[in-house]
Amino acid sequence: ELVPEAGSTSDSVLQTFDLIFVVLFTVELGINMFANLFIDFVSDGWNYFDTFVVIISLVATFADENPGLNVLRMVRAFRVFRLFRRLKSLGQIIRAINQSLPAVGNAFFLVLLMTSIYAIMGTSFFRVQYPQSFKSFSISMYTMFQIMTFDDSAEVTLEIMALQSNTIDTMGVALFTISFQLIVGFILLNIVMAVLLDKFTEASQVTKDDLLTTDALRRDMWHSIEPCHSNGDLIAPPFNDRSAYSTPIGWNRETLN
Repeated sequence: ELVPEAGSTSDSVLQTFDLIFVVLFTVELGINMFANLFIDFVSDGWNYFDTFVVIISLVATFADENPGLNVLRMVRAFRVFRLFRRLKSLGQIIRAINQSLPAVGNAFFLVLLMTSIYAIMGTSFFRVQYPQSFKSFSISMYTMFQIMTFDDSAEVTLEIMALQSNTIDTMGVALFTISFQLIVGFILLNIVMAVLLDKFTEASQVTKDDLLTTDALRRDMWHSIEPCHSNGDLIAPPFNDRSAYSTPIGWNRETLN
């Protein structure tokens, strides 16, 4: 389904659609580049992404005989991220996530720190008895991640417990696993999610406030073009005097004419 047989009808249809999208993206990038000139174009980070995607698409389309370009063809799948720029709701989500990353990074660092401590302990305690899961620090880190996500954590714990020679060591293994799951799996990971949601909500509100501030400036600009009547009704100025300004939220351009 993903890679149809070469020369088949499905392959021809996909190649045609791919060429159409490459042409459309290239034309759009050219219009954007000339419309925003140089300064405005390079100041927008999304334009770098668009340029990268278009260049990769052109190279993969017109140099498809080179087998080494298979990786570039895979990169073209990232063209779907262009929707983040076109759809304001998706763009708002991406901006909010980007603004919440520093706080989430601090909380995630605690998760990584505790996981590293338990990985060191696991390597010290079980590398001889259970080397397939605790032979080295890197293997222990993966094992602790597996336990943190409850992916066969009970099986790993029971196998280690079965290797112990007395009840105290068996209880120590159970305490080791349970304490890690309580501290990291239940507490710290939930803190990460709580911080993410809190900062995401805060960033979303900041974005909305910025939009409202921009809209308030537009309203002031419209009022400055033509003052209101004493009764509060807006006198619509000539269209040419205000055509360069966006209509404020809640105002209808047709009703003002």
